[in-house]
Amino acid sequence: MRCFWLLAIITSLSCRLLAAENEAVLTDADRAWLAQHPTIRVGYDPNWPPFSLGDGQGKFSGIDADLLELLTRRFGLHFEFVTHATWPDVYDAGKRGEVDVLVATARTAERERDFLFTEPYLTFPVVIVTRSDEPIVWSVFDLVGRRVAGARGYASTSELQRIYPDLKFQLTDTIEQGLVMVSDRRADAFITNLPNVSFVAKTRGLTNLKIAGVMPQTFDLRYAVRRDWPELVSLLERASSSLSEADRQAVVHPWIRVDYAYVIRWDLV
Repeated sequence: MRCFWLLAIITSLSCRLLAAENEAVLTDADRAWLAQHPTIRVGYDPNWPPFSLGDGQGKFSGIDADLLELLTRRFGLHFEFVTHATWPDVYDAGKRGEVDVLVATARTAERERDFLFTEPYLTFPVVIVTRSDEPIVWSVFDLVGRRVAGARGYASTSELQRIYPDLKFQLTDTIEQGLVMVSDRRADAFITNLPNVSFVAKTRGLTNLKIAGVMPQTFDLRYAVRRDWPELVSLLERASSSLSEADRQAVVHPWIRVDYAYVIRWDLV
């Protein structure tokens, strides 16, 4: 299996790490609002590597943890991290008002009834993962009639089920379970974002997996904020937009390495 660093993948797939050149500055209104809300409770999925991971003892790590640490250093924000056993449990805690912000949350029409969403702060390709002995997947429709694993409770899985009703999904509790099922031949493919498969395949030693295709969809990371805190939406967007491309690369790069199956589309050539 050919091994390539993420930099080549970002270039070839135009993986957009969103950034802006303008430096965000906290306004007097921001400072007044933060003085009234000194602690922002952040909910995270403990099983969503490499974006968010929990160690069972309250330790939050991953890309989102590192990004929030960067915002803390630059803007003096104070975050308190909260999680539960599964992502649906964390999401329900947000709906109950037990957390103020959910990290790395996909925006859907249903979720917009419960939260306000920021603009994306990171964007990655969505890819099709198969075993290394499988052929290249030219289109998602090549998977019709095959066993496709997907994590339950995640917006990406729900959206794929809605867009591609002919696909036969086998639901799992975590991304890792789905990839292991493909590796063990209990499923034929898994559809997820590029960082997910890169991190899990490397850390679990799933050396018989490859990225066999790329979906037309992208994975956009957004902050989901309680609906009565629109001030925080604006503050997080301006703080995030102040991060340069180099800032984002420095956070993302240590977490992601990837194996990719390259092929030339001679029919297109």
